[in-house]
Amino acid sequence: RVADEGLLEQFFSLSGDSLSNIFNQMGLPQEMIAIYRKVSIERSDKIRIHTGMTDLFENLKEQGFSCALCTGKDRERTLMILKELNIDIYFDEIVCSDDVTYPKPNPESLLVLMERLEVGKENIVMIGDANNDIKCAKGAGIDVIAVTWGDVPKKILLDDSPDYIVD
Repeated sequence: RVADEGLLEQFFSLSGDSLSNIFNQMGLPQEMIAIYRKVSIERSDKIRIHTGMTDLFENLKEQGFSCALCTGKDRERTLMILKELNIDIYFDEIVCSDDVTYPKPNPESLLVLMERLEVGKENIVMIGDANNDIKCAKGAGIDVIAVTWGDVPKKILLDDSPDYIVD
């Protein structure tokens, strides 16, 4: 069955928040979350790293930069995906939606990362592919770079005024 295009857009617009919050906002039963996670895990082999990202991570690490991940995914799926893609080694810290009380767009997860990394607002930048990433960064008072290779169209990302945008 093909999902309604509007529902897919709504789902992607809420990306970064916890599945529980997304399903609540969309009026979907919480019982669907287990099915969603099961299918997501079964299809994790379809996930591909965007061209050049591994080189970017390698370059950043060689230059001494810390890299961290702030995601709406749960910790179990996140760690599994990162390990399958062989990119888990690039992240100094990871905060998932089930690690915090208030996931994105709330800035809590980003503030937790900043505390763990012991960095101030002037020494961190958020890079994200969804509007909730932009809102999270703005709520934390840090610069945000929106990237357009995710599921959210550039014109929608621009609605939340990222500091920079990369195509």
